[in-house]
Amino acid sequence: YNQPMSLHPGSLFFLMVALLLLTACGGSAEPVPQPTSVPTATKVPVKAALMQSLPVDVSAVLSAGPITNPLRTFAGFGMPKPHDPNQRIPQWEFTVPLGTPALSPILGTVFAIHTLWSDDWTVMIRGDQGDWIWEVEHVMNVEVNVGERVEAGQKIATASDFPERVQGKGFAIVELGLLEGGRIPTHHCPLPYIDETALPSITAGLDSIRQENLQRLDRQGLV
Repeated sequence: YNQPMSLHPGSLFFLMVALLLLTACGGSAEPVPQPTSVPTATKVPVKAALMQSLPVDVSAVLSAGPITNPLRTFAGFGMPKPHDPNQRIPQWEFTVPLGTPALSPILGTVFAIHTLWSDDWTVMIRGDQGDWIWEVEHVMNVEVNVGERVEAGQKIATASDFPERVQGKGFAIVELGLLEGGRIPTHHCPLPYIDETALPSITAGLDSIRQENLQRLDRQGLV
């Protein structure tokens, strides 16, 4: 007779990661990198320093739910933009309470700091390996300078109050991008570029945010 199938705990964890790819990297034009067989003698180029921290604390995103009602507090890479479903979101977008610290996602060096059209800032950080740049976008009260070394999880600024200033929404935003190239860079989904030591905590945090969003919006008949 057929015995019930059970999942090994390790298999269950990677299944959870695969489910997160559907939201954190949903609908992207860029294919998710697939494992390949690489000869041991082949040196694989490092594209980017691997992420070790989200750009905001998960607890801040979770606490923003009642403030943002009925909006999502997280939008994944490749999801349709709310104002134009034909366009895709090129970063991870987090909604948080006003005053929330913005954190460096990696250990590296501040590469550039630029002002944005929204009268706030973007902080770009390059790791010690790879040419791609991590961008913590829509922040204010920047606390670091170009050329300064930063640790993963270090506060580098404060989440931007742009939504509050423009529409009186009562919350702030932070976006996390991974950029390749020059003046018009290619955006990549951050999820495949997480350090393996941080992967369990980061994916668990993203899943808790996803669950909060789904449960809150489901109670209102919005999903």
